[in-house]
Amino acid sequence: MNEKEILKMMDHINDDYLMEASATAKRKINLKKKMLTFGIAAALAASLSVGAVAAYKAFNKESVGSYYDSSAVDKIEDSGYISGQMTENSHFRFTLESAMKDDYSVLAVVTVKALDGTGEQFLAEHDGIHVKTAYADTGKDIEGASDLSYTNRYEKGKDTPMRLKVPVHSSDNDLDLSKAIKLTFDKYYEDNPSTFYPGDLFSGLSLELNNIKASDNVKFTASNGDILNISEFSIAVEQKLTPKQVSDFENGGLDENEMKAFEENYKNMKIKYKDGTTETFGDKLNSAGIYLAKNDRQIQLFDLSTLIDTDKIDSIEYLGTTYKR
Repeated sequence: MNEKEILKMMDHINDDYLMEASATAKRKINLKKKMLTFGIAAALAASLSVGAVAAYKAFNKESVGSYYDSSAVDKIEDSGYISGQMTENSHFRFTLESAMKDDYSVLAVVTVKALDGTGEQFLAEHDGIHVKTAYADTGKDIEGASDLSYTNRYEKGKDTPMRLKVPVHSSDNDLDLSKAIKLTFDKYYEDNPSTFYPGDLFSGLSLELNNIKASDNVKFTASNGDILNISEFSIAVEQKLTPKQVSDFENGGLDENEMKAFEENYKNMKIKYKDGTTETFGDKLNSAGIYLAKNDRQIQLFDLSTLIDTDKIDSIEYLGTTYKR
């Protein structure tokens, strides 16, 4: 099974729980479905790319609210996870509304506005934009499965809130989040090559992730040494794979039944709080993804649609295993 077939299968998964997989080291599958904390003047003067809009745009609660509940939107605004950084060319305007990082990912909301008919056509025909990452100081490319995508179809004349995901770990390297990361954009590699778009479709568009506010991380461990990391906005499960499991994943990812089982498993993850109450996170997720990291590790990443207080959590039960603080 190749990567495109895996992506096709994903079309049949419940849209409320879109799942992504990065199956190979040689070419990553894009995750389907970054908030700078410096001042406005600094953002406008120092971080915008060539072609960026030299104007501040107020925090777009509506866009951020497409991915977070109302309480989370307020916390994001109050906690300094907002940006307002903008970049545009003749086809699109991108506004980085919010960005936050933890030990496993950078997650953000980007408002994308089509500025002409070509931009509108692209958004109407595609549900995502490929993100290329590089270190801003050296220009060195960063391998990984970064992605800018959205779940709702484009509505003509309306801004499109997209979800930006940049994983920290991959089978090739670990992202150094102490450095500024430059993001540029391109079409998905699985796009039909016969579809005509001008070569400058995303020319001049770039955003920079720098000085992003970090969430607190709390590590929970299982008896076998597997790690479950919880931040305010995501949960990551890190497990050791056998050589055969690594080989199987690199050569085919997950089959359709395994993907469906994964969907059900993360919906049933049980959180036990210090006050004795429990709940599942089934209705508090944007999406989930699976990808390989160095040293034969597999990381399952769960992007939450709410912000959680990690200090209140006592333990997590996942796939019959209890992870303790």
